[in-house]
Amino acid sequence: MALFEYRITPYDPADLDAAAGGDSTLIAHDMREHMAAACIAAVAGFALDATVEQLTIDNPMAEGFFSFSVFAGRGGHGLSGLFPYGNVGFHDGARVPLATGLGLLRAMVLREGAWCRLQADNGFFVHVGDRDDIYVGGGREQGNAVARTRILGLFDDRIASSPYDPALDETDASRAADDEFCSEIDSLIAEHGGVLLEERHRQRIPLASPDGPSRGRGCV
Repeated sequence: MALFEYRITPYDPADLDAAAGGDSTLIAHDMREHMAAACIAAVAGFALDATVEQLTIDNPMAEGFFSFSVFAGRGGHGLSGLFPYGNVGFHDGARVPLATGLGLLRAMVLREGAWCRLQADNGFFVHVGDRDDIYVGGGREQGNAVARTRILGLFDDRIASSPYDPALDETDASRAADDEFCSEIDSLIAEHGGVLLEERHRQRIPLASPDGPSRGRGCV
């Protein structure tokens, strides 16, 4: 659990509300690369001070749910060159080197399409918001990283918690695809002619049986 959390922004916090509203940005197009480089350097400072070498991807999206679709599709949503074998490695729970995590940060800051949360085993995390802001946190105060952030021309302020904390996620209750569930699906198809079914990965622990490993039943 992160005990010290910060918001990093190119805007003076005193003028933040006036500087950007909703999911808009006031960073000029020809300045975005410069701003992205400053953000990467700032977050790298926090990560190195927290002795982070690997990050875990959480809730990845090829096209983020903010206005990151401004440049959607350009350069493969910002993922090109970050993973071997295309974008196969961009999935929930993937562990990536810090350098790859910083590459994902760059894609998010430039609004190239991709979005995800990044976290480490020691509680360190990075979240990119919809107003050119970055939320970073860890288990201890990072005064040196904060000082470097200001030298890079960015602003920072201590916050109570990130608005993108996974604990705040609203998720529907999951159901197993058992006989009762499949019977309900059959009834809905008979009534409406078809249904839209969303599947989510859930880790299963195989149970030993005389006939070999068990296999989950699915609705056909």
